[in-house]
Amino acid sequence: MGPGVCFIMTRMKKAAALLILFLPSSVFAASVLDIGTDYRLRAISISKADYGLTGNQIYPLYYSQRALAHIGGRFSPNIEFMTQFQAIGVAGSSASVSNVTVNPSQNRYPNTNFSPWIQTAYIKANHLYDSPIDLTIGRQPIILGDGLILADDALGFTGLRMDSQLPWYDLRANLFTFKPGQNLSNTNGGIDLSGIE
Repeated sequence: MGPGVCFIMTRMKKAAALLILFLPSSVFAASVLDIGTDYRLRAISISKADYGLTGNQIYPLYYSQRALAHIGGRFSPNIEFMTQFQAIGVAGSSASVSNVTVNPSQNRYPNTNFSPWIQTAYIKANHLYDSPIDLTIGRQPIILGDGLILADDALGFTGLRMDSQLPWYDLRANLFTFKPGQNLSNTNGGIDLSGIE
């Protein structure tokens, strides 16, 4: 790993340590506390990314890297929280890669210079007031229809989601409202997304 990667990982670990230090004492009484990190480094080389449509198209070997750090917990059987930071970057490239085949992020992420940003930060209340309703508030992951209908694509959507067990045949219903473009690049931050499943 290069010095930039070590610097970012050290910065993410320090941020997690400070977050733990300033959490209220009730967090330490949680029945579950989950802290973790993950790092992925890939070497990528692609030629003819548009299947030969453009001549002399050569992308040299470069590296794609992603770092994740998360802290989560369960305060009681009914309240849980999760905060996850992510950093994505391309090393070995002299310029930003804008071809969607080579760089699938294509400026969708808040930044791709390997600086950490908040992927998820939410609180979830299970069985709210002893009812069959689960309520999730904050920046959260969501996938509907295996991602064909709706997917946050590892970015997290800021909003509110309510899941409920229906009294008939073990059916479930979801009601949600999100601002999917908030804090993302090249998107309209004012778009609202609401639905029921």
